Amino acid sequence: MIVVSVIGIILAFAVLIFAAYKKISMFLAAVLAAAIVALFGGLDVAASLVGADGPFLIGMKDFVGSWLVIFALGALLGALYDKSGATWRISSTLINKAGTQWTLLIYVLVGALLVYGGIQVTVMIFVLLPFAKILFPKAGIPWYLFPGITGLAIATFAMGQMPGSLQMQNIIPTQILGTALTAAPVEGVLATLFMIVVGVGYLYWQVKKGHNDPEAAIELYQVQGGILDEKELEQRAPGFWISLLPMVVTFVLINGFGVELLYGLTAGCVLSLLFFCKSLGGVKGFGEIVSEGFNNGIFPCIIIAAVVGVGKVVSATDVFALVQENIINLPLPGTGESILDIGGSFTLTSLTMQTGQASCQGILQVQVCCQPSESEALDVRTKEMTVQQTVDLPGAAESDQCIAWGELLHCTLRTEDGAADASLSVTWKLHLELWRLAAHIVVADAYSTLCQAQTVQTVCKLLQRTTDLNGHLSVTVEDDLPTPDAEVRGCFVTLEAPVQIPEEAASKEKAGETRWELQGKGTAHVLCADSRGELTCYDKAFTWQPEGSWQGSPGDAYPCLHADVTRLTSGKSGTRLRVEIELSITGSMLQAQAQQALSEVDLGEEFTDGTDGPALYLYYAQEGERIFDIAKRYHARAKDLAAANHLETGGTAPQDLTTESTCLLIPAAL
Repeated sequence: MIVVSVIGIILAFAVLIFAAYKKISMFLAAVLAAAIVALFGGLDVAASLVGADGPFLIGMKDFVGSWLVIFALGALLGALYDKSGATWRISSTLINKAGTQWTLLIYVLVGALLVYGGIQVTVMIFVLLPFAKILFPKAGIPWYLFPGITGLAIATFAMGQMPGSLQMQNIIPTQILGTALTAAPVEGVLATLFMIVVGVGYLYWQVKKGHNDPEAAIELYQVQGGILDEKELEQRAPGFWISLLPMVVTFVLINGFGVELLYGLTAGCVLSLLFFCKSLGGVKGFGEIVSEGFNNGIFPCIIIAAVVGVGKVVSATDVFALVQENIINLPLPGTGESILDIGGSFTLTSLTMQTGQASCQGILQVQVCCQPSESEALDVRTKEMTVQQTVDLPGAAESDQCIAWGELLHCTLRTEDGAADASLSVTWKLHLELWRLAAHIVVADAYSTLCQAQTVQTVCKLLQRTTDLNGHLSVTVEDDLPTPDAEVRGCFVTLEAPVQIPEEAASKEKAGETRWELQGKGTAHVLCADSRGELTCYDKAFTWQPEGSWQGSPGDAYPCLHADVTRLTSGKSGTRLRVEIELSITGSMLQAQAQQALSEVDLGEEFTDGTDGPALYLYYAQEGERIFDIAKRYHARAKDLAAANHLETGGTAPQDLTTESTCLLIPAAL
């Protein structure tokens, strides 16, 4: 079944490639490819393609929901630059300054600049086409080189290699891998320079060859007419610096100030509409241009979403899980080795909350400590793998607080019959805790204006996040070795969950104040060899402690905390053992805040008729005294008391006097 499924995946991708080559609808090709994958993979074809919970529609929905607006804004920006003549102004100005001999290089750089600024690649083809028909004949560039020159300009280094590119190829990894748009700047710049030098050099060589080709010359003159009126563009196109400004602002906002892509592209489109208004023919033409730009962006987004849907169907097959498992296997060179320890850890590197889901990325580190046959030396093999997981959390919001950590459940060492090598498979589990601030309205007190009332109150406790515990912690363990001549061959560490302990009295801020700290225990398991080469395991306990202390009862606190070892070194310092441990801590401190809440009200006898008593009371209230408490004392309604004394309450139930001390008139009739 696995072989059949693999064949189906190969056929599906062959269909996609063939459709692209033959200019067949990519959407139809994607549907057909998804059906082939489902059929060969043993899935229900109909349910996989059109089912509400089918992987094809889910993949499309997720992609369109995340990127449709971004595609539309990028296409709109391209349409504004095209229709206004800003693209022509930038390219023609540079060519006039540099000379026609540099037309090819300037054409490539201008196209790359526009793509780098966020205009979609598919849109750029139509933006550059009319200008190429004007510029190429002037520079003597054969027309058959248009696909190669344009491809170098918009579909290579500007898409992904250049740090900070606003194209999807650079944006999507930031969401999946948690990287920045400007990740790997040195490598990106070097790759960009290499592509420009090699690509432009090769194309100039091809241009030179084309001048000696009679057929190319004939083709050159056939397209000299062009499709744009340069005189008309010269009159209406915006100035050079004005043409650059919207794109520069967009780039600076997104990469310089960290503005979200959606808002950065929106700012670029708004500025283009404002600065290019005259060149676009005024406000009347805005509607048509905006509509055209959005249409140009929606179609490519749907096509890519369909291809993403194919990938989602592939991920639903059994062969995908098998491939994943094999990818994370850690080969061991030799089955004759003695395995002393297998362990690992997970370190969270990024966590992104979205509506209904959370995306986590981290480093999964696996360590295998083994001893080769007929050798006293120990060999510790380490493999680090970047893992990413998106978890559906129905009802989750972007503002929710999420705490995540990973746990290695078990490691399995396998050896195939007749094989010289073994492989280690790792099973790990991702834990998520979701916390959300919620407002609760409780009744704290009550009274009656007609009869005596007895209230019963209770204490309710609500958890509140007080401290962020994310960070790194270094621990050094030093001790005498079992024997002075012992050699440290390796070490591994186990950690226990932290517990609450009283803070040392000397560090308390106030005498008699109840404060406590968090402290965790751990054990360093050190493998030592004596003079004869025999191994022993020497255990050394240590403690680790996150920074900070907390006030109140430890029973009212909920420390949600997890620690993993991210770096471990062991050795000898003279005759003493020295182990250096670096821990990664993830979590938060939540503490219960006590609040008084009304739980019961018992009504007693009615108040006596007060007609024989005073008609008016004078009460001297202190600043900050609650109107509610004053009214309760005189069996009056708080809002009536506030109204009689012209106290501002803002339309809500009066609570505190915010003014200075004052005299209140309290009529008995209240």
